[in-house]
Amino acid sequence: MLIYHYVPGTGLFCGQDVADESPLEPGVYLIPACATELVPPTPGANQQVVFSNGAWALQDIPVPTPAPVAPVPTAAELLATAQASKVAAIQAAWQAQEQGGFPYLGKTIQSDPLNAQRITFASIGAQAAITANTDSAYTGSWLCADGTLLPLTAQQTVSMADAFAVFGLGIYNHAQALLLQVQAATTVTAVQAISIW
Repeated sequence: MLIYHYVPGTGLFCGQDVADESPLEPGVYLIPACATELVPPTPGANQQVVFSNGAWALQDIPVPTPAPVAPVPTAAELLATAQASKVAAIQAAWQAQEQGGFPYLGKTIQSDPLNAQRITFASIGAQAAITANTDSAYTGSWLCADGTLLPLTAQQTVSMADAFAVFGLGIYNHAQALLLQVQAATTVTAVQAISIW
């Protein structure tokens, strides 16, 4: 006797087999789970056979929904993305340059935000000493990037702050020039050709 198998859960027809006869009851055939002796119908084009509620049925084969196609970015969108990426790279390089130290009296002076504050406060104190005409008694030294101390007069301390300002302005002007180039670029290739520093 032929039996017809179906997939558990979905009921999809998955093949046929010959049933085994029961060794205890001659003439009785064993039908395993997910199988039936009912003959399935022949499916048409784009149909599948399904066993459901004790009977075979024909169902249309579901048409898979195509995956959504990502829209192709426009030239303007590609340019905007390239510009944003270049601006971020320039800003990161700008910050690194600004905080990387500046030369003064043959030494490198640290220029991170904390040291920038210290330079400002030291300059205010030194300028006050110069204004009060007590700068001859002013003594100070500055811890340089290499760990050495740089002795400074009141005027040299003020001049260090001036050198820091000139350094920062030079970096700012360079960064602004690069950012203007990015803004003026009209193609992705032109943006990519701009240096980040």
